[in-house]
Amino acid sequence: MKDQLKIPVKGKMNDKTLVFSWWLWVLAILFRLGFTSYSPFLPLLIALVVATYLVLYKFRREYHWTKKVVIMSLELLFTVMSYSSRSIFDTTDLMITTMITMIYLLYVNLNGTNVYELYFKRFPEAHKGETFMEHLKNLSKK
Repeated sequence: MKDQLKIPVKGKMNDKTLVFSWWLWVLAILFRLGFTSYSPFLPLLIALVVATYLVLYKFRREYHWTKKVVIMSLELLFTVMSYSSRSIFDTTDLMITTMITMIYLLYVNLNGTNVYELYFKRFPEAHKGETFMEHLKNLSKK
């Protein structure tokens, strides 16, 4: 079964569930709508820093400027959306963040890959040579 879940390194990245930010964005929406008291602010803040490094610096040639704008805007939007007046290091939030991260890492492993492979190889390769509008068109074809 593990082999069936593998995603090819080349080509477009279609499985958005392997992107940790997507998990955090859902949690930010649930927090903002009042469905949960868990604020994913700290991991989203870290994701914003990581995305800034990867998208704007490390792989700046692979990401079209339209994708850079959208990715950075979404990361910032959801980070702000998850802001809470309580401590950024709230014990309960830290425990939940740790559990979610462990589940994510297990999920990635069960999909036959790892975080390094995803963020330093697959994601940049999947974004190469494609504008944001082309990306949307490709998503709508599925």
